[in-house]
Amino acid sequence: MTSILWFRKDLRLQDNPALLQLSQLSDDFIPVYILDDTLHPTEQLGISQRWWLHNSLKSLDQSLQKYYKTPLRFFKGNPQEILEQIVRETKSTGLFWNRCYDSHSLHRDKRIKESFQKTITVESFNGSLLLEPWKALKKDNTPFKVFKPFYNFYMSHLEIESPIDIPKNLRNGSKTLVGESIEKWGLTSANKDLEERWNPGEKGAHERLGEFIEGSINNYSYDRDFPSKNKTSRLSAHLTFGEISPHFIWRSLLDNSLLEREKEKFQQEIVWREFCYHTLFHTPSLPEDNFNKKFDDFPWADDQLLFQLWKEGKTGYPLVDAGMRELKTTGWMHNRSRMVTASFLTKHLLIDWRKGAEWFLEILVDADLASNSFNWQWVAGSGTDASPYFRIFNPTLQAKKFDPEGDYIRKWVPELTKLSNTEIQCPWIVSEEALKKRGILLGKTYPLPIINHEEGRKRALYFYQNL
Repeated sequence: MTSILWFRKDLRLQDNPALLQLSQLSDDFIPVYILDDTLHPTEQLGISQRWWLHNSLKSLDQSLQKYYKTPLRFFKGNPQEILEQIVRETKSTGLFWNRCYDSHSLHRDKRIKESFQKTITVESFNGSLLLEPWKALKKDNTPFKVFKPFYNFYMSHLEIESPIDIPKNLRNGSKTLVGESIEKWGLTSANKDLEERWNPGEKGAHERLGEFIEGSINNYSYDRDFPSKNKTSRLSAHLTFGEISPHFIWRSLLDNSLLEREKEKFQQEIVWREFCYHTLFHTPSLPEDNFNKKFDDFPWADDQLLFQLWKEGKTGYPLVDAGMRELKTTGWMHNRSRMVTASFLTKHLLIDWRKGAEWFLEILVDADLASNSFNWQWVAGSGTDASPYFRIFNPTLQAKKFDPEGDYIRKWVPELTKLSNTEIQCPWIVSEEALKKRGILLGKTYPLPIINHEEGRKRALYFYQNL
């Protein structure tokens, strides 16, 4: 009996429920990955994620050949048509996968399951969340809209068992089925910046988790807010591609003697991710439409020049520019910087959150449709349990508080390196003569602020108050 394992956002062998169930019903299996070319534009991979996917799939292929002496078959096109062809060619009797929760995937998977279930065994599983969206509802069976009660529900309902081991009893289910060459997909080109900073794949995910638990999680609740300290988990991209499961991470936290405060703070981050997924499931239009319909009439500015300066990290606000340059170079941005840069775009510049979300999807290695859409709406104020409209980050005060030594700014905005710790967050307060001595000419070597903070704040408050 031969079955197909359809990999999607679960590029791992350990703690893979679809793989476990398949191993209990079949002896032979065919692992496949299908690059879906029917995706909605908001769900297509950006440049950094294409690089990550390429390397993650190669890593998974190596693991499959190591454990089962079977290659991962690669296909590109319409998943339903490709799976039908594979079933006919290999006479497979089973099809297994782990679920996705965006609207496109849900409708696609429903069609595929309906088309196959009368002739072969078709099963799907939860391989991405601690609790699926239909299992975390309020007493009136409606979804949570506020995080705190959602988190409390999770903490009282989670039952975390030991992670699933890699099954050992499977064999290559087809010696004749030939897929495509992943190299021909053109997903990636040499990128030294990404290669030096990231290690895609299941092995890299477990190494990152180990490093985090052994070191960075100590004092996590405090250090996580400082961009220069490199004390966040950096597991987000591994989670996005399913190279490690939240269930495995949670169990690892429980199995280690960590300070309860630090453990709980990181657990909150994991549950926040789940909150994003649940909201997307219950509100499929989240990537395109305002959750709060009052924002449908918000007078967003259509200023392409300001938007371009924001993307390039040339706003004249050093913390904002440092974050945007970190993003463009590494495919990642510290969470504090994400909040500040997103607030600056939507509230100082009054540019539609959807434009910022689209840019993040294009550049981030951890771009995740649920988290990206939810968090952009949270910052803009249009989402569920959103940041209050009067919360407008002052990028200078944020820099003084969370980059007091200027280390983060110096790394990503090197033209300001020679300024003192008290000057580097706001170079415009330094006299022209003092700047000139250090080789800085505002408006030439580094831009002047593209908007006055206080004026931008007052304008934003006016429009937000008049919604």
